[in-house]
Amino acid sequence: MQVWEAVILAMQQLRSEKLKSFFSLIGVILGVMFLIVVVTIIEGLDRYVREEVTSQVFGVSTVTLRRWPEVDINTDEERWRRRMRAPRLRYEDAEAIRARLTIPARIAIQSSSGGTAVADNGRTATGVQLIGASPEVFPVRNLKIDRGRAFTEQEAAAGTPVLVLGFETSEVLFEDLDPIGHTVRLRGFPYRVIGVLEERGSLFGMSLDNFAVAPHQSPIQAVLNPPGIVDEVIIQTVNPDRLLEAQMEAEGIMRTRRLLRPSEPNNFALET
Repeated sequence: MQVWEAVILAMQQLRSEKLKSFFSLIGVILGVMFLIVVVTIIEGLDRYVREEVTSQVFGVSTVTLRRWPEVDINTDEERWRRRMRAPRLRYEDAEAIRARLTIPARIAIQSSSGGTAVADNGRTATGVQLIGASPEVFPVRNLKIDRGRAFTEQEAAAGTPVLVLGFETSEVLFEDLDPIGHTVRLRGFPYRVIGVLEERGSLFGMSLDNFAVAPHQSPIQAVLNPPGIVDEVIIQTVNPDRLLEAQMEAEGIMRTRRLLRPSEPNNFALET
C-alpha cells in the first residue's frame, strides 16, 4: 500500500510542478546523451590507436621485449639506476624464446639508430632511422614491399649488405629513378638496394617512411650495438587471443635465463 501511495504522490507532484519536471527530464536526457558521446569518442580513439598507431608502428598482436620500458614517466633515481644495471638483450635471448615458446608466433629482432644515407648519385637523406633486423620484421611490423623484395633468411644469416628503403628515404635519394640495384652508404658502409616499402604516411606529424632496413648481422650492426646485442625482440602471435599467454611464457623464459628468484623483479620489460 505504501508503494502505491508513493506513486500517487509522485504523480501529483509532477502535475503540480510541470515546468520543473520538464527541465529535470531534459537534464537527464542531456546527461545520458553526453555520456554516450564521450563513450563513443573514447571507443573511437581506442580503435584508432589499436588499428592505426599500433599496426603502423609496432605491428598487430605483438609484445616487445626490451631492456627497459620505452616510456615511463614515473622513473625515480633508484629505478633509473636499477635499469642501467639491467643486462642488455642478446641474440641468444631471441633464439631461446623462439625455441621454447609453445604459442605459435613469429619472432623478430631489431636494433636501430639515427643516421645519414648517401646514394651513389650523390644525394643524401638525413634523419634516417637505420634498422638492423631479422626478415620476420617485415610481416611483424606490417612493412609491405612496393618494389623489389625483402631480404631472405640466408642473406640475414650471412650478413649480406642488402637494403630495403622506406618510401620517403627512397624518394629523397632517387626521386624518379628506380633505386633497385643502386648503392647506398649507411654510416660509410655500402649497401645494395633490393627493395622499397609502400608509403605509410605520417603519425602526429612525424614521418613513418624515413628509414632503411638491413640484415641485423650485416656491417651496420657494428655501429648499432656491440656484437650479439639487440635492442628489441618482437613476438607476434598467430592467434591474437593468445598474446597474453605468449607474454607470460616469454616472461618465464627470460626470468629463467636471467636466474631471477621469485622475489626479484624483472630486469627487462615486456610491452604490448
